[in-house]
Amino acid sequence: TLADMIPEVRPPKVAPPKDYTGIVRVRVIQARNLHGENATGTLNPFVRLRVGKVKKQTVAMWSASGEPRWDTTFDVRVYHDVGLGQMEITVWDTDLFAEDNLIG
Repeated sequence: TLADMIPEVRPPKVAPPKDYTGIVRVRVIQARNLHGENATGTLNPFVRLRVGKVKKQTVAMWSASGEPRWDTTFDVRVYHDVGLGQMEITVWDTDLFAEDNLIG
């Protein structure tokens, strides 16, 4: 059933240490209308997100349509003094023979 396929999202079990402002939950669901392709004519995109010094990324998803679906949730710790209020989200294409390419 559809309910079995949707992952259950639970709050973090551990309270943030005193030096954290809190935890931001980010859910990366899907990208649409991605452009750019590698030598094979397809995309292998992944999402990177950064809050201050904390970095997270999804797994690369093969996509011939340019509309990959990750449906991944990250809990990102936010510190008082680093990157408060700033989040950078970028989409990259994995390339096995060269550097990954920024596509969004």
